[in-house]
Parts: sequence; C-alpha cells; structure tokens
Amino acid sequence: MRSVARIVTERGLTQAQAGTIMAMDQPRVSALLNGKISLFSTGRLLRALNDLGQDIEVRISPSGDLRGKLRIAA
Repeated sequence: MRSVARIVTERGLTQAQAGTIMAMDQPRVSALLNGKISLFSTGRLLRALNDLGQDIEVRISPSGDLRGKLRIAA
C-alpha cells in the first residue's frame, strides 16, 4: 500500500489518472492512498503494483525455526 502511494506521488499522478492505470475508480484510489487496507485483497494490491510497472517476487524458503517468518522488502 505504501509502495502504491509512493509511486503515485513520485509520478505526480492525480487519483483519477492513477485509477485509470490501475483499473480503479477515483474513490477506490482515495481509499487505497488513505490506508483503508481492509477494503483490498492482497491480490488486488499486487495487481495494482503490477499495473504501476512494478515486478513482484515471492520467495518461499525453509525456516530455521519451528514457525516461519514473513518479510516484505520494498
């Protein structure tokens, strides 16, 4: 979500322009940029990043602990 907001800001896009790129209407873009994460699935957020020209890599590897960890790097 923060990455989407950063890209939109860096590109100087209006919410309407960002919505066109990400196939969302302006109110949805506003909700996204205002942190209303519960309104978006993980898949939809990943697709928005792809629409904005970002590659996404998910890597799964064995953990040294009984329970694995989740790390997200931007």
